[in-house]
Amino acid sequence: MEKHWTVGHILVICVFLIQIIWISARSLSIERTCSYGNMTISPGKRFKPEPCMTCHCSRHGGRVTCSVKDCQKEVNCLKFDKMFKSCCPKCLEYGCAHTDGKIYQKGSIIVETECISCYCPDNGGETLCDVTPCEPLACANAIKRPGECCPYCPNDSTMEWSRSHRLK
Repeated sequence: MEKHWTVGHILVICVFLIQIIWISARSLSIERTCSYGNMTISPGKRFKPEPCMTCHCSRHGGRVTCSVKDCQKEVNCLKFDKMFKSCCPKCLEYGCAHTDGKIYQKGSIIVETECISCYCPDNGGETLCDVTPCEPLACANAIKRPGECCPYCPNDSTMEWSRSHRLK
């Protein structure tokens, strides 16, 4: 038995195909949202689920991408705000970070020897050091007094040293 297609059959098939195309096009134009935890986010929208995190729902929906802010360590901070509500903790008190790895209070003396004095300036920041330079000596028997940085030559030692090293 051979089937014959009538105009009525063809019209029904065409209407059916048009309906399928129309439903498919309509479903494509429906906005897909994004989900993050228990939140529903509209396509293209940015949101902050945490103070240091920024997220974005893709333009067509369905996908969330997030980035986390990296807080810079404040090496000269002595005291941080423990109740901070922003992303990165706020420094409440500054000092100086020294080469020994410790942080010292503003205005404090860090190292003090006969020849070197290091201190933290009143505004914090970099440790400052004063080094006492010593003059070169022309004597063989230099003396260093306790509490003093530079050695010295006894009164007549330069004469003795130069006499003993004369060319003959």
